[in-house]
Amino acid sequence: MVVLSSPTATGEVAIVSLSKHGRPKYADHSRCTVVRQAEYSELYSDSCVMPRSADLNPLQPLLRDQAAGRLPQRAPVAPAVLLRMQRAVLGYRFAPKGVHSAIRASIGTNT
Repeated sequence: MVVLSSPTATGEVAIVSLSKHGRPKYADHSRCTVVRQAEYSELYSDSCVMPRSADLNPLQPLLRDQAAGRLPQRAPVAPAVLLRMQRAVLGYRFAPKGVHSAIRASIGTNT
């Protein structure tokens, strides 16, 4: 899971999952936004941004789980890679309500 936005006014953050790249049996594989292992030290292999997994998640439970050691803190994603991930989700028109707005507010764009 990667956090894509700052908290919204209601205390939620946009998140997205990554999946191992190189699984052509998935229908959206050809449109995959790839994050290379060399671009993000937390990855074990090249990975795909999975826009269909994007969602808004309440921030407070994540912070509680992190403080309790159930959700380890990972190294931050480089700004250019994060922007590429955000744009991948912005390009997915079926994202749940509010995801696009949260990302747009975080990157300061109206696209």
